[in-house]
Amino acid sequence: NLCDHIHFAIKRMKEGLPIHNALLTEIKRFYSHEYQIGLEALQIVEKRTGCLLPEDEAGFIATHIVNAEMGNFNSRGYDIVVMTKDIINIIQYHFQKDLDHRSFAFEELMVYIKHMLRRIITNQMHHGEDEEICALICTKFPAAYDCSAKIAKFILQQMKVQPNMEEIAYMTLNINRAMRDK
Repeated sequence: NLCDHIHFAIKRMKEGLPIHNALLTEIKRFYSHEYQIGLEALQIVEKRTGCLLPEDEAGFIATHIVNAEMGNFNSRGYDIVVMTKDIINIIQYHFQKDLDHRSFAFEELMVYIKHMLRRIITNQMHHGEDEEICALICTKFPAAYDCSAKIAKFILQQMKVQPNMEEIAYMTLNINRAMRDK
C-alpha cells in the first residue's frame, strides 16, 4: 500500500494535483516519530525520482507506518489518528486542562494509547489481571476512572469493541499519571 501511495503521489504531483492532508497537525503532534520517518521518506523519494513531494505526503506516509505498527495493512491508520485525537480531547475536556504535548507524561500517554488501540484492533487486550487490583485502581483514582469509562464508551461506539476491566484499569493509571504531570 505504501509503495502504491508513493507512486500515485508522484504521479499526482507531476500532474499538478497534490492532495491536502487535513490531519497533518494531529499526525505531527501525536505520531511525531512516524511523521519524522515520513519526512525522511520524502527526501529519499526526491533523491531517487527528482520529485519533491509536499509535507502533507509525510503525514500520509506516517499513517501507513501507523497501519504497520497496528499490524493492520488496510486503511485504518487515518482512523487511528482521528481516534487518538478524540481520546486526547476527551481527556482534556474531562479534566478541563490542556495536556503539555512536550512532557514525558504526555509521551507515555501517547505510547499507551497507541498500544491500547493496537490491542483492541488485534483483539489482544490485557487479560488475567486480578479483578481486585483493577477495582482498587479504579477506586483510588476516581476522576481518571470516570475519564477512562468515557473513553471506553467512545471506543465501543467507534470500534464496536468494549474495552475490558483490565484495559480500563491500565487506562486509568496512564491518565492519572498524565494529569498529575506538572
